[in-house]
Order: sequence, then structure tokens, then C-alpha cells
Amino acid sequence: MTCCPYGFRIVGGTWEARRLVDASAALAGYAACDERAEVHREAYLSAFQFGEDFRRLLLETGSTAGFSGLCWSPWLWWDLDSDELQYACKDAGALALFLVERYAVEPEYLLIFFSGSKGFHIGLPTAFWSPAPSDVFHRVARRFAENVAELASVTIDTGVYDKVRAFRAPNSRHSKAGLHKRRLTLDQLTGSSLERIVELAAEPAPFDLPAPIGTSDQAVVDWQAAVTLVDQESEAKAARRATCNGTPTLTRSTLAFVREGAEKATGTGFCIPRPQILPSSTAPRHWLSRYWKSLRLTRAYRRKTFAGKSSAGCSLSPDWRARTRQNHRKAARTGRQSKSCPNAIQTILRALNGTRVSR
Repeated sequence: MTCCPYGFRIVGGTWEARRLVDASAALAGYAACDERAEVHREAYLSAFQFGEDFRRLLLETGSTAGFSGLCWSPWLWWDLDSDELQYACKDAGALALFLVERYAVEPEYLLIFFSGSKGFHIGLPTAFWSPAPSDVFHRVARRFAENVAELASVTIDTGVYDKVRAFRAPNSRHSKAGLHKRRLTLDQLTGSSLERIVELAAEPAPFDLPAPIGTSDQAVVDWQAAVTLVDQESEAKAARRATCNGTPTLTRSTLAFVREGAEKATGTGFCIPRPQILPSSTAPRHWLSRYWKSLRLTRAYRRKTFAGKSSAGCSLSPDWRARTRQNHRKAARTGRQSKSCPNAIQTILRALNGTRVSR
């Protein structure tokens, strides 16, 4: 797409500077093992391509943070990772075969890679349904990919669908494993042993980017279903914001935690109380006072602010405890912020008094 020609490149770790590049040329350079690609080094390319507004942002700020403009991609990627490489390989083979069957594509049109560490990447050309650039393209791509993964019964990493995600470049070298992101054929993926795949990744290998032709009617249908789902999600979010009127809301999981409590605060040694279910005007305030006290005790314990500078007995200074109790009582009585009851707690209190819950 000529309206979205730009991307970024990172040489080194993901914390290194993002350099503006022609996205298609950069991908082709890594595929061909061009000497300017420096395939012996760790490197990343943007998972999506962007327009002129992205170019201005990156040149002016040196950062991609906060970008919300149009994006697009000639490839829709699936990232399959596992601590046990054989499971990732099995899922990758199942997904690749499913894509070939569902969208009636030739296996050579897929881009299949061993990542060089503990996973596999599979790319499907978007030329089979020619999607238009949009500011929610990445969200639609995620819904499309998640639907396919569910139908194929495989697990994928959805982080690759972040709009400004850095995605490991083909043939680049993984800094920890010392292996390269190596392209595989479908036969190599499904018919070779893991040892052979790892052996192939010891060296980069140039390859030609496929130039698919034709259209997949099923891909058109699946993409449109993903577009509809994203539109519905956006409309529901806008409706929730319109009816909120500035009143704080809580998710159902947060509300359940506040009302029901937890068995024990992980790693702290302090139990978080589980109050009786009382009317919302009394139970949350009573529980939160005790919860916040437990939290303060936990922080004091971690910082070792104990009487006599010793953790023995975990006894806090009497003066400190008296001031804390006084602050709790004042906050519970007035509903105003105190040093022991910050804005976050007051927001929860206001939300619970109205018992508003967001999905």
C-alpha cells in the first residue's frame, strides 16, 4: 500500500533506537541477506507499516510511543511460542496446514520461520483479500488471527498485534540462542526433526519473497467478520463512556476482589480479610480500611521499618500505629482523602457506593 510505506528498524535489542525505513525494502533486504542488513546481529522490523504521520512522529520525537494513525501490513503474522520447542513446532505445523486448506493457498506462498529460539512465525499474504489501511487494522488482524488459531486448536502470542510492535527480522541472529531466524518450507516444518531445524538455523539463508496472486473468498469473509467484531467492540466502548458521566466504574473481577477479599496476599505473609457480604454502603468502606492497613503493614515489613531496627516480632512503632489508626478513622468518617487513604482508594469507594460495574 503506497499510503503506508514506512516502518522502523531496530539493530540490537528492542531498547535501541527505532530507525525510519521503507518497510518493503527493509524486509526484502533481510530476506536477501543484504550486507547492509547485518544479519549477523540481532534486529527487528515493525510488524505493521505506516503513513506520513508516522514518519513525522518518528523523525520529530525519535519514538513511536502514542502513535494512533493508520496502519497496514502485506502479511498477517502468527507467533507461536513454547518453553518446549516440540510443542511450538507441532502447533506451527498444524496451523500452516490449516491455512493451506482453509484459504486454498499454495504452501510456497506462506512465510514460515523458526524464530531462532523457542518459537515459530507464520505469515499469510494479505493480498488474498486486499484489506484497506485503517487506524484499527492491527485490532482486526488480531481478531482474524485469534479466530484462525481457535479453529486450528493452537495457542498464539497476541503481542505481535500491538500497533508499533517490534518483530524479529528474517535471517537476523538471536543474541541469546546464537541462532538465526530461518525460513522453512512446509515440508521442512512438518517432516524434519527439531535437531535438523535447529541445525539449519545456525546460518542465515537468502530467499525470495513470494508474490501471491488470486483471491481467497474465505479470507474475505473471515476478515469482514473480524471487522464487524472490532466495530461492535468500539461501539460498546463508546456507549459505556457516554453513560459513565464521569462516575468511576470497576471491572467485575475488581469488584469481586474488593467484596470477597483474597485468601492471602501473595508473598507478603499477611492475610487480607474476607468480610461478610453487607450492603455496599458499609461493607466496602469497612473492608478497605482493614485492607489498606494490611498493605501498609506489608510495606513497612518490606522496608524493615520496625522498632529497634530489627525484624524480630515485626512490631511497629506505637506512635506510627496510632497515627495510622487515626487516619483510617478520619477517612472512614469523612470520606475524604488522608495520608493513609489515597486517591485510588477513594475512587474505589465512590464506585462501590454506586455499585457501578463495567464489563
